Amino acid sequence: MFDLKIERRNNLVSFLLIGSLVCCFVGLTTGIWTVMQSAFGEEDEATETAKIFICSFVLLLVFMFLVLYPEHKCNEQQWKTNDPYSVHALVALQDENAVNGEFHGGLFCSSGYINEKLVYTYAYKTDNNGIKTQQVDADKSTIYYDNNPRAEWVTLTRHYWYYSDTKTICNIYLPEGSVASGYNVDLK
Repeated sequence: MFDLKIERRNNLVSFLLIGSLVCCFVGLTTGIWTVMQSAFGEEDEATETAKIFICSFVLLLVFMFLVLYPEHKCNEQQWKTNDPYSVHALVALQDENAVNGEFHGGLFCSSGYINEKLVYTYAYKTDNNGIKTQQVDADKSTIYYDNNPRAEWVTLTRHYWYYSDTKTICNIYLPEGSVASGYNVDLK
């Protein structure tokens, strides 16, 4: 579902980029035509208004292109993984469904929502020998097998020209066999 949203957003950005290029071409062509008409014809108030409108329109389109194009190209770049900025030695790990929601309204009309998502809750030792818990969304984390159980928080970055994008993920390392797997087909 996340990839589908990105794909739709990229299609919209591509559509806007192509549209802004077409509009720039039309604006420039019309601007040249207006300048030529002004040079060889009689200038009046309507011609001046048309020039101002066309120049403003072209500048707006160029501005849109300069803003949208780097974002579009940035979304096509590969994520660069940075060094972990936080590493927690795991004491325990559990997966669970987190349910949250909100309802508003009165006697006759009410509205609200309920969300459920898979989360991992882990306990880790602090520097002063205490134990803290941390919760991470399952869709923002990946579990790997390693003999040193830990959670590493990593920042991913990508950029193009002046536009940059970042996201934070959690890599969870567990001993081999910690994740239960199995298949159950119940044809009732």
